[in-house]
Amino acid sequence: MIDLSTPGTLLYDSAVLSSYIRKNTKESFGYIFFDNIDYITKLYNDNRMRDVTYKNILDTILCGSVYLGFDTYECPDCGFETTIPHTCKSRFCSKCAAKSAKQRSISISAMTFSCKHRHIVFTVAQELRDYFIRDRSLLDLLFIASRNTISALANDAKFRKNKRLEKHRKLRKSSSPYLYKDTKDNVVFGAILLNAKLNKKKNKENSQNKRKSLIKVNE
Repeated sequence: MIDLSTPGTLLYDSAVLSSYIRKNTKESFGYIFFDNIDYITKLYNDNRMRDVTYKNILDTILCGSVYLGFDTYECPDCGFETTIPHTCKSRFCSKCAAKSAKQRSISISAMTFSCKHRHIVFTVAQELRDYFIRDRSLLDLLFIASRNTISALANDAKFRKNKRLEKHRKLRKSSSPYLYKDTKDNVVFGAILLNAKLNKKKNKENSQNKRKSLIKVNE
């Protein structure tokens, strides 16, 4: 069995996989990685490639093979066995990435309202990309900043109102890096300021009904 944990083993034992991987399908990233595995392994041995990147490339090459694990099903009547190999579930893989993207789009579509939406993409400026390459933990801060930017735009009116209220009462402060996390009926990703409007309308109707009932009692 091929030991993928040892660098370079795949180079010499790739003949075992070539007959299995080479199927009558269109070219994919797995084929490209397989044809350039010598160059990829050289980059990895020279410490010019991260461990997680090298592992994803190997998993993409072996996607759908028994080397990533498999499940065996046996018929209790006739004893016929069927072996289903595991997929790599990597974003590098054309098949697995497409399946994951479809599942994600279906999940997001189920949460959104039937109305027009705007798609916003945040990118890293070319002058700052070297910093993110050296320290990938900065990507977490990038997502926080992107989220806070959208929340600030959507909750700008509420933010100004809270600023005015600070003069009269002390607002609850949070240690979270996310803005508007603890505010009521705030607008966040995938949400629309609909509940706040409905609650405001409902509270107004309740107050009017209370006033009417008080007037009737007084009469």
